[in-house]
Amino acid sequence: MAVAAARLGFAPVRAVDLDDVAVEVTAETARANGVALEVAHVDVLRDEIPDADVVVANIELTVVEVLLERSPARVAVTSGYLAAEWPRAQEWIHVRRVELEGWAADVFSRAALS
Repeated sequence: MAVAAARLGFAPVRAVDLDDVAVEVTAETARANGVALEVAHVDVLRDEIPDADVVVANIELTVVEVLLERSPARVAVTSGYLAAEWPRAQEWIHVRRVELEGWAADVFSRAALS
């Protein structure tokens, strides 16, 4: 997702993951696509979450909920959980949900999106 964001013109883009292999693969994919990314090993449950206007996360539900609780972002796009599941997201406004083949993706905002 980070490489796609960078190719779409978003900058700066930071990609974080707990898995060292995922961090390296993301860095290699960015190089192969000629885009600039900051890629780092981060545990969103414990480490400081990088400041961002928008956070995009494709992780399981309980981690999404912690990320939403801890993230300073204004907008969050989340996925990685079943359509029957709904992230608890205090202080966030649910903007939109898309479901496909039993999976869900949601957009949340700290303020109403226009």
